[in-house]
Amino acid sequence: MRVKTFDILRGISILLMLITHGFLYWLDPKDAYILIIFRFISNTFLVNGFIFVSGLGFGFSWSHQIENGTLKKEIYRRSLIRTFIILILSFIYNIVAVPINDYGWNNIWYWYILQTIAFSRLFGLVLIKIPKRIRFLFLLTLIILTPVLLNWLQMTKGLNNMANIIYFILFNQINANSILIFLPFFLMGTILGQEIFELQMSKDSNKGMLKKWLVLGFIMLLSGIIIGSLQYSDSELGTYYIQKLNRNPNWNVHTLPLFLIRGSYAWCIYSIGWEILVLVIVFYIVEVKRKNKGLEEKSNLLVLFGKYSLSIYLYHYLFFIIQLECSPIFIGIPIIILILTVWLFVNFLNRCEDGTYSIEYLISFIVKQVKLK
Repeated sequence: MRVKTFDILRGISILLMLITHGFLYWLDPKDAYILIIFRFISNTFLVNGFIFVSGLGFGFSWSHQIENGTLKKEIYRRSLIRTFIILILSFIYNIVAVPINDYGWNNIWYWYILQTIAFSRLFGLVLIKIPKRIRFLFLLTLIILTPVLLNWLQMTKGLNNMANIIYFILFNQINANSILIFLPFFLMGTILGQEIFELQMSKDSNKGMLKKWLVLGFIMLLSGIIIGSLQYSDSELGTYYIQKLNRNPNWNVHTLPLFLIRGSYAWCIYSIGWEILVLVIVFYIVEVKRKNKGLEEKSNLLVLFGKYSLSIYLYHYLFFIIQLECSPIFIGIPIIILILTVWLFVNFLNRCEDGTYSIEYLISFIVKQVKLK
């Protein structure tokens, strides 16, 4: 059972990824400050947004299967098979990335998004049984305690072998997508995914629930901004942004508000707030307003990007074999060509026996085959 809202949200993340990677690989390095300015916007719904939507689908699917009378043992089996496939893909991805990025082979263990999603799903299988309110308190606690642990590990990893091992397992590398930093996004998604299922099953008006989410989103968004505006970062988390911003000869940036620093606790709270607000808006337009008017459902660009997000993620790097160094004036041209080409590609996938040749279809096929044995 596909939820169009989830596809659209996933499509937004993929679209932001294509634009961000276009800037990253094709923009002249001396103009890298433009990439950082765009990332201040895109980071609210980029990797974290994709993981958030993965949690939405996970929570919704769990409740849907329970409602259909599927045995929990069978639900666990299906989810573990899917998770194991994603984990295999993540390690293949990591192995390929090592020589391409000229990393040491110890970086086969690296928190790229696929590895983060796989382990988030494993934690999700354990934590999904916990009541939603307790799960919400747990994710807030994780957001608050993670920087405390990170700071301690950064101070002691050079002196203590155990601290070095723990740091490597949990945070390699700090500019990647650490499980402790990004798990809260997945858990927030599982909570709202379950609530969306309950909302769709209920015959009562959904306006009250949407207002509750709206309030929660505004509270988290404003809390992140306020807390993050009172604190500034010049630490390891913020170094990358500061260095790139100073590529502009007229700027001399030393610190940044904490809510703009990807991976900080203020950024986590701020970004989750944004994601909830975007979810409410898209859900109301797609699942409430359009359905009430009986409007015809169409597969637009965002829906297709969301439906074939994994295929796009794995294949889109092939475009960056083409090496460019565009000025800020012309960078938009190759990025638009990239987006249009990917759109044509997923249109082709969708028209060929409804996605039979996509990675998503292959994963679903394997899950069904293993289930039948």
